[in-house]
Amino acid sequence: FGNAFFEECENTKECDDIVIPENLRCMNTSIIYQAAEACETYCEDNICVNDCYDYCDGYYCVDHCEETETGSWTCYAKCNPSYEPCWGHCQEGAVSLAGRCVLSADTYMCGVEMHLLEDLCDGRCLKGRTEIEGKCIFTIWDCEQKIQSTEEPCHGKCPETTLLKFIDYDFDTLKYLSDYVWCGDMCLLRSEAWECNGRCQPHSTPCQGRCLAVEGIKCTR
Repeated sequence: FGNAFFEECENTKECDDIVIPENLRCMNTSIIYQAAEACETYCEDNICVNDCYDYCDGYYCVDHCEETETGSWTCYAKCNPSYEPCWGHCQEGAVSLAGRCVLSADTYMCGVEMHLLEDLCDGRCLKGRTEIEGKCIFTIWDCEQKIQSTEEPCHGKCPETTLLKFIDYDFDTLKYLSDYVWCGDMCLLRSEAWECNGRCQPHSTPCQGRCLAVEGIKCTR
Protein backbone atom coordinates (compact mmCIF):
# COMPACT_ATOMS: atom_id res chain seq x y z
CA PHE A 1 0.00 0.00 0.00
CA GLY A 2 1.71 3.16 -1.16
CA ASN A 3 0.69 6.74 -0.60
CA ALA A 4 -1.55 6.70 -3.69
CA PHE A 5 -3.75 4.03 -2.12
CA PHE A 6 -4.24 6.03 1.06
CA GLU A 7 -5.01 9.20 -0.83
CA GLU A 8 -7.83 7.45 -2.69
CA CYS A 9 -9.06 5.45 0.29
CA GLU A 10 -12.06 7.00 2.02
CA ASN A 11 -12.93 3.93 4.08
CA THR A 12 -10.68 3.74 7.11
CA LYS A 13 -10.87 2.41 10.64
CA GLU A 14 -8.80 2.64 13.80
CA CYS A 15 -6.57 -0.03 15.27
CA ASP A 16 -5.19 0.93 18.67
CA ASP A 17 -6.19 4.54 17.88
CA ILE A 18 -4.24 4.43 14.59
CA VAL A 19 -6.04 5.08 11.28
CA ILE A 20 -5.53 2.23 8.78
CA PRO A 21 -7.32 1.11 5.57
CA GLU A 22 -10.63 -0.57 6.34
CA ASN A 23 -9.83 -3.79 4.47
CA LEU A 24 -6.94 -4.63 6.84
CA ARG A 25 -7.65 -6.65 9.97
CA CYS A 26 -6.45 -5.25 13.27
CA MET A 27 -5.62 -8.71 14.62
CA ASN A 28 -3.50 -9.42 11.54
CA THR A 29 -1.74 -6.05 11.40
CA SER A 30 1.25 -4.91 13.41
CA ILE A 31 2.02 -1.20 13.72
CA ILE A 32 5.50 0.20 14.08
CA TYR A 33 5.58 3.67 15.62
CA GLN A 34 7.97 6.28 14.27
CA ALA A 35 8.28 9.13 16.75
CA ALA A 36 9.26 12.58 15.61
CA GLU A 37 12.65 13.87 16.72
CA ALA A 38 12.66 17.18 18.57
CA CYS A 39 15.54 19.20 19.93
CA GLU A 40 15.55 21.84 22.62
CA THR A 41 18.46 24.14 23.29
CA TYR A 42 19.43 24.92 26.86
CA CYS A 43 21.85 27.79 27.46
CA GLU A 44 23.82 28.79 30.53
CA ASP A 45 25.95 31.89 30.01
CA ASN A 46 27.88 31.22 26.77
CA ILE A 47 27.42 27.44 26.82
CA CYS A 48 24.49 25.95 24.87
CA VAL A 49 23.54 22.27 24.79
CA ASN A 50 21.17 20.60 22.32
CA ASP A 51 18.98 17.98 23.99
CA CYS A 52 17.31 15.73 21.40
CA TYR A 53 14.64 13.18 22.28
CA ASP A 54 11.81 11.22 20.70
CA TYR A 55 8.22 12.31 21.33
CA CYS A 56 4.89 12.71 19.60
CA ASP A 57 3.13 15.96 20.33
CA GLY A 58 0.01 15.04 18.38
CA TYR A 59 -1.23 11.63 17.25
CA TYR A 60 0.03 8.72 15.17
CA CYS A 61 -1.04 8.25 11.54
CA VAL A 62 -0.13 5.25 9.38
CA ASP A 63 2.29 6.32 6.66
CA HIS A 64 2.33 3.10 4.65
CA CYS A 65 1.74 -0.65 4.99
CA GLU A 66 3.66 -3.68 3.72
CA GLU A 67 2.45 -7.28 3.34
CA THR A 68 4.73 -9.90 4.86
CA GLU A 69 5.49 -13.40 3.52
CA THR A 70 2.99 -14.88 5.99
CA GLY A 71 0.15 -12.77 4.66
CA SER A 72 0.05 -10.41 7.63
CA TRP A 73 0.61 -6.67 7.34
CA THR A 74 3.13 -4.32 8.88
CA CYS A 75 2.07 -0.67 9.02
CA TYR A 76 4.36 2.23 9.84
CA ALA A 77 2.81 5.07 11.84
CA LYS A 78 4.33 8.52 11.85
CA CYS A 79 3.78 11.30 14.37
CA ASN A 80 1.16 13.69 13.04
CA PRO A 81 0.51 17.20 14.41
CA SER A 82 -2.94 17.38 16.00
CA TYR A 83 -4.02 20.03 13.46
CA GLU A 84 -3.01 17.92 10.43
CA PRO A 85 -5.52 15.42 8.93
CA CYS A 86 -4.54 11.77 8.58
CA TRP A 87 -5.40 10.78 5.00
CA GLY A 88 -8.23 13.27 5.00
CA HIS A 89 -9.54 12.27 8.43
CA CYS A 90 -9.28 14.08 11.79
CA GLN A 91 -9.25 12.58 15.26
CA GLU A 92 -12.52 11.86 17.03
CA GLY A 93 -14.05 15.12 18.26
CA ALA A 94 -12.31 17.15 15.55
CA VAL A 95 -13.37 18.29 12.09
CA SER A 96 -11.48 19.46 9.02
CA LEU A 97 -11.74 23.19 8.33
CA ALA A 98 -9.69 24.85 5.57
CA GLY A 99 -7.37 21.84 5.48
CA ARG A 100 -6.72 21.84 9.24
CA CYS A 101 -8.19 19.78 12.06
CA VAL A 102 -9.96 21.81 14.72
CA LEU A 103 -12.11 20.76 17.65
CA SER A 104 -15.74 20.49 16.58
CA ALA A 105 -16.66 22.28 19.83
CA ASP A 106 -14.73 25.32 18.53
CA THR A 107 -16.87 25.62 15.40
CA TYR A 108 -20.40 26.61 14.42
CA MET A 109 -22.48 26.78 11.26
CA CYS A 110 -22.87 30.14 9.52
CA GLY A 111 -25.57 29.30 7.00
CA VAL A 112 -24.15 26.27 5.21
CA GLU A 113 -20.52 27.11 6.01
CA MET A 114 -18.56 25.98 9.03
CA HIS A 115 -16.77 28.77 10.93
CA LEU A 116 -14.56 28.98 13.98
CA LEU A 117 -16.26 30.47 17.04
CA GLU A 118 -13.87 33.41 16.81
CA ASP A 119 -14.93 34.19 13.22
CA LEU A 120 -17.63 36.63 12.19
CA CYS A 121 -20.80 35.42 10.49
CA ASP A 122 -22.27 37.98 8.09
CA GLY A 123 -20.38 40.68 9.97
CA ARG A 124 -21.64 39.62 13.39
CA CYS A 125 -20.39 37.59 16.33
CA LEU A 126 -22.23 34.84 18.14
CA LYS A 127 -24.21 35.83 21.23
CA GLY A 128 -21.86 36.21 24.19
CA ARG A 129 -18.95 37.38 22.04
CA THR A 130 -17.86 40.85 20.95
CA GLU A 131 -15.83 41.84 17.88
CA ILE A 132 -12.40 43.12 18.85
CA GLU A 133 -9.77 43.63 16.16
CA GLY A 134 -11.65 41.37 13.75
CA LYS A 135 -11.99 38.48 16.24
CA CYS A 136 -15.07 37.45 18.21
CA ILE A 137 -13.96 37.49 21.85
CA PHE A 138 -15.84 36.05 24.80
CA THR A 139 -17.82 38.53 26.89
CA ILE A 140 -19.37 35.68 28.89
CA TRP A 141 -17.92 32.33 29.89
CA ASP A 142 -18.80 29.12 31.68
CA CYS A 143 -17.57 28.75 35.26
CA GLU A 144 -18.52 25.22 36.29
CA GLN A 145 -21.85 25.42 34.42
CA LYS A 146 -22.50 28.95 35.66
CA ILE A 147 -22.63 31.54 32.86
CA GLN A 148 -20.97 34.77 33.93
CA SER A 149 -19.22 37.84 32.53
CA THR A 150 -15.59 37.44 31.48
CA GLU A 151 -14.82 40.29 33.89
CA GLU A 152 -15.74 37.94 36.73
CA PRO A 153 -12.95 35.46 37.62
CA CYS A 154 -13.70 31.76 37.95
CA HIS A 155 -12.15 30.52 41.19
CA GLY A 156 -9.32 33.02 40.89
CA LYS A 157 -8.67 32.42 37.18
CA CYS A 158 -9.37 34.45 34.05
CA PRO A 159 -10.16 33.15 30.53
CA GLU A 160 -7.04 31.73 28.88
CA THR A 161 -7.88 32.44 25.24
CA THR A 162 -5.09 33.79 22.98
CA LEU A 163 -7.16 35.03 20.03
CA LEU A 164 -5.83 38.60 20.08
CA LYS A 165 -2.22 37.42 19.74
CA PHE A 166 -0.54 39.45 22.49
CA ILE A 167 3.11 38.51 21.94
CA ASP A 168 5.21 37.38 24.90
CA TYR A 169 8.64 38.91 24.27
CA ASP A 170 10.28 36.96 27.11
CA PHE A 171 10.69 33.95 24.79
CA ASP A 172 12.94 33.51 21.77
CA THR A 173 10.21 31.50 20.02
CA LEU A 174 6.82 33.00 19.21
CA LYS A 175 4.44 32.64 22.17
CA TYR A 176 1.23 34.44 22.98
CA LEU A 177 -0.06 35.79 26.27
CA SER A 178 -3.65 35.20 27.33
CA ASP A 179 -6.20 37.77 26.15
CA TYR A 180 -7.33 38.45 29.71
CA VAL A 181 -5.31 39.52 32.74
CA TRP A 182 -6.15 39.56 36.46
CA CYS A 183 -6.66 43.20 37.33
CA GLY A 184 -7.64 44.08 40.89
CA ASP A 185 -10.65 41.89 41.55
CA MET A 186 -11.71 41.33 37.93
CA CYS A 187 -10.50 40.06 34.55
CA LEU A 188 -9.77 42.58 31.80
CA LEU A 189 -8.46 42.36 28.27
CA ARG A 190 -4.77 43.27 28.22
CA SER A 191 -5.62 46.13 25.89
CA GLU A 192 -7.99 47.53 28.54
CA ALA A 193 -5.56 47.53 31.47
CA TRP A 194 -2.39 49.38 32.46
CA GLU A 195 0.10 49.31 35.30
CA CYS A 196 0.23 51.93 38.03
CA ASN A 197 2.90 51.60 40.73
CA GLY A 198 3.15 47.87 40.16
CA ARG A 199 -0.60 47.31 40.22
CA CYS A 200 -2.96 46.59 37.35
CA GLN A 201 -5.94 48.84 36.80
CA PRO A 202 -8.45 49.71 34.03
CA HIS A 203 -7.57 52.40 31.47
CA SER A 204 -10.42 54.52 32.83
CA THR A 205 -8.83 54.72 36.30
CA PRO A 206 -6.24 57.51 36.79
CA CYS A 207 -2.74 56.77 38.04
CA GLN A 208 -1.52 59.35 40.54
CA GLY A 209 -4.05 61.81 39.17
CA ARG A 210 -3.10 61.29 35.54
CA CYS A 211 -4.99 59.53 32.77
CA LEU A 212 -3.55 57.22 30.17
CA ALA A 213 -2.94 59.17 26.95
CA VAL A 214 -4.94 56.93 24.62
CA GLU A 215 -7.39 58.23 22.05
CA GLY A 216 -10.97 57.34 22.91
CA ILE A 217 -10.26 56.58 26.58
CA LYS A 218 -12.26 58.63 29.05
CA CYS A 219 -10.85 58.89 32.52
CA THR A 220 -13.17 58.58 35.53
CA ARG A 221 -11.92 60.81 38.33
